[in-house]
This record gives sequence, structure tokens and C-alpha cells, in this order.
Amino acid sequence: MQEQGWVKVFRTLLDKPIWLQSTPEQKTILITLLLMANHKDKEWEWNGDKFSVKPGQFITSLDGIVKKCGKGISIKNVRTGIDRFEKLEFLTNKSTKTGRLITIVNWGVYQNEDIESGIVTGKEVAKEGQSTGKEAATNKNDNNVKNDNKIINTIPYMEIFNLYLEQEIVKHKSLTEKMKESIRKALNKYTVQEVKLAIFRYGTMYHDNTNSYAKDYCKYAWTLQELLTREKGISEFLDEGGKWIRYNDSQSLKVNQSWEEGFLDG
Repeated sequence: MQEQGWVKVFRTLLDKPIWLQSTPEQKTILITLLLMANHKDKEWEWNGDKFSVKPGQFITSLDGIVKKCGKGISIKNVRTGIDRFEKLEFLTNKSTKTGRLITIVNWGVYQNEDIESGIVTGKEVAKEGQSTGKEAATNKNDNNVKNDNKIINTIPYMEIFNLYLEQEIVKHKSLTEKMKESIRKALNKYTVQEVKLAIFRYGTMYHDNTNSYAKDYCKYAWTLQELLTREKGISEFLDEGGKWIRYNDSQSLKVNQSWEEGFLDG
């Protein structure tokens, strides 16, 4: 039976490196993986054993993904795409008795419109992170199951870490304790939204090869820790920051204005 319902694909995806720097085939695979993910807890039996998956997870095979993607996508395309998405920590990929377990790392972030900025989501599904915001088990197929009483406020370490990785500036293998400490200190001074906005703007300027100011002054590859702890790090990329002002002064229109409007509203 064909699974019914829908998933959210925010327009902000169009401005993220994971989309901008993906091939057409990888973009097809990316969307297909989101569509294949389960929206609620699921259990089944196979050969007498009991198996289960959580929201954002699904069991499949390379061939199964190829068939879902449709014409023009090969096994090689899927394998390359999954490897790339795994390096960017968009997903995790694990072999199981019944097939390949794919976990969309930040499933809660992508699908739960009511997650507040101070809540971690997604990594619990991958068994590596903090508690989910509004229980990742929210079923968006029905789009009406909400559990406001189970929001757990915490520092969004993985949310900030993954956003930085998506900018594709410096590849960090894992979130370290020093990075967590830097995030905590940054959040003592700035809001979560300000930190995330600064990271995104830094990534935008770093990859902009058409803006004269960005080409000359924004090509330094800061680690996440460096960006968060520098005296003129986060603040330089906020609305009144010198770098952001000079960047916008060097062009007629502010870049990614529509993205930021959606970003700040989300």
C-alpha cells in the first residue's frame, strides 16, 4: 500500500550548501530520502525477530532507493549521494539484518514547525544526541498529533553544529566538548537565532565569489570554535556587524533576504 501524507520541504533548502553544491542526481536522491522516512514509530516481525524504527528512519536498500528515485538515477548515484550526505551529517547509514537503516539526523528540525529555537532535535534518533523537541514521534501524515507537554528545553548543540557543517567551510568529524563550551559561552551573549544567522551569513559570504568585498575579506576558514569565540566573530555577521554591512554595501540588493525572512520566522 502506498504511504499517504506529506513532508515539509522548506524553501530555505535552496540556499544551503547541501543543495547548492549537490548534483541534479543528488538533489533527487535527497528529496526521495526525505519522502521515504517514516513519520511515526513503526514495528514489524521478520523471521521471528521484532524490529522497530523511529520517525526519520527507514529500512531500505540501494536498489530500493533507485526505484523510488525513478528514471536517470543509478546505484552509483545513490551510493555516492548517501556517502556525501553522511559526511555532511544529514543522515546516518547502517547495515542491519533486514536491510540498510537510514536515519535523517535532524528529522525533527525539518518536519516540526513548532520546535522552538532552544530545543535539540534529530540526534536522539541516531542515538548520538540530546532529547527531541516535540517528541520526534509527531506524525506529520496526520498533521494533527502534537504534544506540547513534552518539549524539553536544552542547549541546541547539534542543531548549531550541523548548521555549521552545512556551510562546508571546515569539516569537523564530531562535536567536541570544547565546541560545546564555545556554544554555551556564545549563547550567554547571543540568542540561538543570532548564532544561527551569523553562521549562515558567514557561510554565504565565504562561498560568494561574485561579491568584491567577500572575495577579498571573507575567505578565511574559521572552525566553529573560532567563529564562536573570536572577539569579532558572531557580531560581525549580524545586522549591525561591520563585515555584514560592508558586504551588503558592495552590492545593490541584500543577499538571501527571502531566506532570512523564513529563517527568522521558523
